Amino acid sequence: IYKEFITIGYDTCKNIPNWVYEKHTPKSLIGDAKRISSFHKEELIKNCISESIYKNSGYDKGHMAPAADFKFSYKAMFESFSMANVAPQSPNLNRIYWAKLEQKVRDIIAYADTTYIITGHIPNYMGKMKNKVYVPHKYFKAIYAIKDRKCVCSISFILENTNEKQDYTECKHSIN
Repeated sequence: IYKEFITIGYDTCKNIPNWVYEKHTPKSLIGDAKRISSFHKEELIKNCISESIYKNSGYDKGHMAPAADFKFSYKAMFESFSMANVAPQSPNLNRIYWAKLEQKVRDIIAYADTTYIITGHIPNYMGKMKNKVYVPHKYFKAIYAIKDRKCVCSISFILENTNEKQDYTECKHSIN
């Protein structure tokens, strides 16, 4: 799904994104576009699930491309609130560990000239939510950042979809 500000590789059988791509500059983080109060069905997906499927599921609607990365534009913020940009995350993962990771990525975005991010899940599932939405066991985030036409950060992270305390698993780490 090609949007103006994000690109989504969506799995219509599992009802979650396999991956979401975003490209940012420091200006992406500046603006007054407010968070939207609810998610919308993705118009480009036939029979797209609604946010009500998450009600009483025990899982949060975890943004793959986080809303806080899109303060520069209401349209970009709206794109981030598509149901095609969320996957089930345990509450502690979403609210604590994933939120901390997203802030670390915003620190990189603020420093670099251009930052490329791919977020998704590793295809190993813990089951299905209400028999419709697959629940991934692990999520990843890969970041590549450039400043002055040189790579300043190339790193990826893996986090488990659990409420248990966890540390990031870093892969292919290189920060100049």
